[in-house]
Amino acid sequence: MNKSIIVSIVGIVFIIVFSIFIQNYLKKSSDKLLIVVDSIVKAVYNEENDILIVEEKFNKSWKKTKSYWAILINHEEIDNIEELIKRIEILVKSAREREEVLAELNKLRFYIAHIPEKEEFSIRNIL
Repeated sequence: MNKSIIVSIVGIVFIIVFSIFIQNYLKKSSDKLLIVVDSIVKAVYNEENDILIVEEKFNKSWKKTKSYWAILINHEEIDNIEELIKRIEILVKSAREREEVLAELNKLRFYIAHIPEKEEFSIRNIL
């Protein structure tokens, strides 16, 4: 067998394995963030005083995740998430209407859940 064919096959296999690894990482990290977002939503619905504590937990998780996502995904997506996080922080601290906070949390949930779908290795995303 020709060396160039072997190198090509190894390269393609490496790309596929690396893509699967990235997809799994994005899905797992997205799921972890969504769990915390859901706990913020529950705290807002229940009008609990620990909203700020849960929000701080999300911020810590987000900072850790953001550093890895910045390498893997479009920075515009990260900017959208950052913008929503800042808006939610302002709304929660100023004790604005619950519906407005929930609307922003739903947007945040959509952006976070959308990233693994957008980066998925599929024909739809290739074409």
